[in-house]
Formats: sequence, C-alpha cells, structure tokens
Amino acid sequence: MSKNTAELGEVLEKKVQELSRNVKAKMPRCFICMDQGIIFYKKKTPFGYFAEYPLHCVCEKGYEWMYEGRAMQKEVNKGQYRIPSVDEVFDIEELKKQNWENWLKKHEDKTEPIVQDQDWIQIEADLESIF
Repeated sequence: MSKNTAELGEVLEKKVQELSRNVKAKMPRCFICMDQGIIFYKKKTPFGYFAEYPLHCVCEKGYEWMYEGRAMQKEVNKGQYRIPSVDEVFDIEELKKQNWENWLKKHEDKTEPIVQDQDWIQIEADLESIF
C-alpha cells in the first residue's frame, strides 16, 4: 500500500466517523405535526369531492400558522376564513400515538444511515475506488 493510499484511508476513516455521528435520526419535538406546525387533512365537501384543508398545531411551531380572519385588527384584513386548531378536528393524543409508532417503524433499522449528504456519497465513491 502506498503512502498516499494510507493517508487517503486515514482521511476517509475520520470523515466516516464524523459523519456517522451526524447521521442519527432527529426526533421531532412535536409528534402531532412532526415539527411542521401545520397539518393537512382531506374532507368531503358538500359537492361530493374531497378537498384538502389545513389545521394549525397546538405546539409552538403551530402558532406561526394560526389565522383567525374575524380577529384581525384592521377592517381591511378581516374575513371569514380561519385555520382551525388540530384539536378541533382530531383527537391529538391518538394522532401523537400514531405518528410516534410510524416514526419508530421508519427509524428502527439503525444500520442504515438516515441522512445521506454529498460528503457521504463522495466517501462511498472514494472507498470503492480504493478497494
């Protein structure tokens, strides 16, 4: 093995160790909206088709999406539209439970990296070229 190959191997090993620390799944703070702040759901309209409607979450991130048209300060901005809270439509405890179970299923295999960025793809290519 040449000196350059050994140095490249050391550099790659350090980079792999660094990236492997950063490829863990990020657990959401809110399992209601999965840290999005807003939830979309489908509901049948009076005309017989399904439409998608927004709900704001009850977490901190959800307050960014909260909108109540009738409560607007300026008369020009007042309206009949609003984005209801998720707890007005769904049982949030059941929603949390479902999202938690889905998140666990998605991330149960710890051997597969969850995030693959360009650095990781380059490392894999470099390893293939060496071996």
